[in-house]
Order: sequence, then structure tokens, then C-alpha cells
Amino acid sequence: MHLETWFSTALAAASVASPAAAQRSVLTVPVERISLERDVKLVGTVLPRAQADLVPRATGVLAEMAVEEGQVVALGTPCARLAAPDLAAAAAVALANLAEARAEVDLAAAEVGRARSAAVAAEADAVASELGAEAAARELTMEESIVARHRTLRAANANTEEDLEMAEARAAIRRARHAEARARTAALHALARAAEAQVVRMQAGLALAQASAAVAEAQLEESKVRASFAEVSAPYESTLIARRLAEPGALVEAGRTAVLRVMDATTVRVRIHIPERDAPHVLPGSRCTVALDARPSAPIDAAVAHVSSALDPQTRTMPAEILLANGDGAVLAGMFARVSVSLGRTDALVVQAAAVRAEGRRLFVWSVADGRATKIAVEVGRDDGRTVEITLGLRGDERVILDAPADLGDGDAVRVIEREGTP
Repeated sequence: MHLETWFSTALAAASVASPAAAQRSVLTVPVERISLERDVKLVGTVLPRAQADLVPRATGVLAEMAVEEGQVVALGTPCARLAAPDLAAAAAVALANLAEARAEVDLAAAEVGRARSAAVAAEADAVASELGAEAAARELTMEESIVARHRTLRAANANTEEDLEMAEARAAIRRARHAEARARTAALHALARAAEAQVVRMQAGLALAQASAAVAEAQLEESKVRASFAEVSAPYESTLIARRLAEPGALVEAGRTAVLRVMDATTVRVRIHIPERDAPHVLPGSRCTVALDARPSAPIDAAVAHVSSALDPQTRTMPAEILLANGDGAVLAGMFARVSVSLGRTDALVVQAAAVRAEGRRLFVWSVADGRATKIAVEVGRDDGRTVEITLGLRGDERVILDAPADLGDGDAVRVIEREGTP
């Protein structure tokens, strides 16, 4: 039955039952205690997951802009190029220096090879000479034994003086040959040692040439890196070109002049600010819905991704962020968002909306105690059009008057017509 029809019927019945009654008849309902899903309504701004102004690390004239605003390019895609001839010249010089250093390495390696061959040959000559000296020593020993035998025979007058002199002469020749062989062997060993020393010197020269080549290679790589400073590349896996900040022909200063503004918009952030009273109830993972003015009919279910866990002392709010997948690019950075963040369920007192009255900016309800109307100031929370949450003013055991007469006064006698619950 419609509320007004029911109330009129009830009043008529009450009048018939006691026509002489002085009290006004009022309809009351109990204050209800329910478990209420609480949320907070906020506004937010859509931001890209990452954004950067690309600044070349070289100075030069912008020669080419290879992308257009709104274009999406892959990581590493060349987007802009500077004309920087000094960097190209430095790279060419470094390349020439490396070629020269490598030639020096080849020359030093050849010299080491020649020195090593000479050392091997000298050592072989020394070994051969040493063998010759050993043979000469054996021959000398034999001749000296022959001389000793001739001397013995001469003492026994068994040979002639000429035989002895001939034996001694041959021994002297062998002695001289042995001395010559020893001297030659010593000289050849000295030459072999000198050749080995030359090998060591050549190896040192080779190591120095190799080190110089390594330095030249490093300088070439450095020059290539510096030359790459003249090129600006996309920094994200999916890079959105948001704005061209310079055009070809502009003079660009290293580290100061931005040429492009880019974004990673495959995921967007919705930044919100949680009021102080609600901040303790919002945690990473808190459920929320995001509605965009550009897409009012398609709210997005999401969750809070990050909270700062500290209030901004200027606004007394806590910044938080919600991440939204945006693979199709439909959500644009800078959009206005309306966000509802769940604060969880809580016990709440509610009354029917018809029980709440306004007096200026103050709200109140009428309750009945001992047959008289009592005016109670209240503060309200959530209002869904049918019921109103009472956050302050009621205990929860009262009965409140629905559609109280406008001229009802505090303390007026009333006759109660009770109805249980929400119609």
C-alpha cells in the first residue's frame, strides 16, 4: 500500500475510534541498525604511467623529426636526429687511430717473431758449439795421454826425441782447438742470451702496442656513443608521442632543450586524494570504481594500487593511485575521473528518509517519549533516497515520526500509530 494512503487510512481510523482525543496522531517507525557498505566519493585526474621530456645529450641543429603527435612507437625507435658534424668527425678520427694502433700491433708481433727465431738459432749454435767443445776436450785428453806414454817410453829410451816432440805438438794443437771451442761456445751463449733479451724487449713493445690499440678501441666506442647522443630514441616499450616541442632547424642545446614529450600510456594512473577521516580505511587493494566523464556509461571496476601512508599537511588529504590497463588507448591522460572507494562494511543507524526534517541548514528528527514529541538534532551520512544514515544524535532504540506535521512543537502530546520496518 502506498505510504500516504496507508497513513491517511490510519489517521481516519484513529479519529473514528476516539473523536474527542486532543492528541495528534503520528506514524512512527523504529530506528534500524544495519550493516552498511561505506564508500567515499572523490574526483581524480588520469595520468600516464610514465612521462618524460626527451632532451638530446648533444648540441646541434635539429635535422629530422621522424614522428608525429599521437603516434605510438616501440622501444628504441629513432624519433629525432641532430646534425652534429663534430661528433661524426671525432668518430672518424677515432677509427683512424684504431687502424694505426692495430698496424703497430701487427708490426710489433712480427718483430717479436723475428727476435724469437734469432734467439732459437743462437741457442742452437751455442748448443752445437758446446758439443764441439766437448769433442775437442775428448781429443785433447787422448793426445795428452799419448804424450804421457811417449814421455815414459823416452825415459826408457824406447823411442826417439822426435817422436816425443811430435806427440807434444799434436797435443798443443788439440789444446788450442779446445780453448777456441770453449771461447766460441761462451760467445754463442752470450749471443743467445742477448737474443732472448731482445725477445723480451720486443714482447714489451708488443704489449705496449696492444695496450694502445685497446685505448684506441675504447676511444672509438666512446666516439660512437657520443655520436649516438645526436639521436633521440623512444624510451618505453610502447611510447606515445604526446607533443613535439621543437621542429627541424631549431638549435638544440645539450641537456637543456627538450624536443619531444612522450608517455607510456599502456597503463594509466588515476590520482586521488583521500580525506583525513577516511584515510585509515583506504589500503592497497581497496576496491573502487572509476567513472570517466568521457565514458559515463562504462564505470571501471578497479583497486587502489598505491597509497602514500602520509597526509599532505597543506590539504590534510592522503594521495593514492589507481592503475588502469589501457591497451587500447581509450583512456586519455588528463581526463577527469569520478572515483568511489569502498571503505568496508560498518554498523550504522538508519531511518526512513521521511523522518528527517530540515530547519535552515540544521537537520533533525522527531521521536516520541511518554506520549510527547521530542525534537532531536542529528547529523547524517549516506542518503540513498529511501533511507538516511544517522551518524550523530540517536542511540538506536528510539522510534521516529514519519512526515511530522510542520507545526508540530517540541513537547506536543501525540497519539502514536506504529509501523515496523521499512515499507
